[in-house]
Order: sequence, then structure tokens, then C-alpha cells
Amino acid sequence: MMFKVDSAMGNYLSAIDHLMMNKQLDDSMLTAQKMRQVEEYKVKYETEKRTANCCNSNRPFFNGSNYRCCIRKIWTACAGN
Repeated sequence: MMFKVDSAMGNYLSAIDHLMMNKQLDDSMLTAQKMRQVEEYKVKYETEKRTANCCNSNRPFFNGSNYRCCIRKIWTACAGN
């Protein structure tokens, strides 16, 4: 908000500098937020994919990688099968 103060005081070059710094900070925060969301969606996708693989598998349930599946998600995903 320093750009508003500078602008009101007639320090236009300083106002422009502060406005540009503010914009860069906003962009950085938005980028970080979007990256965090992408990671959350990746984790959710991988978890659902593993759960589906466990449910659709012909192998015994407590075998190898099937054991690593989240039990609660398996029960809800397989309830209709």
C-alpha cells in the first residue's frame, strides 16, 4: 500500500516502484498457492488410483502393494462391487 502513500504525496516514481514490488509479491503468493493446489490434486488422484487398483485387482486382498491401500477408502470405493 506504500504506492498509494507515495502517489498521494506526489512521489510518482517511488509509487511506481512500490506498485511493481507489490504486484511481484502478489504474483509470487498466487504461484505458491497454485503449486500447493496442484500437489494436493496429485496426491488425491494417486490415492484414488491406488484405491481403484486395489478394488479391481484379482489378487488376494492382503497381498503386497494391496496391503498399502487405505482401508477406509477401499471400503467406500468397493461398496458397490
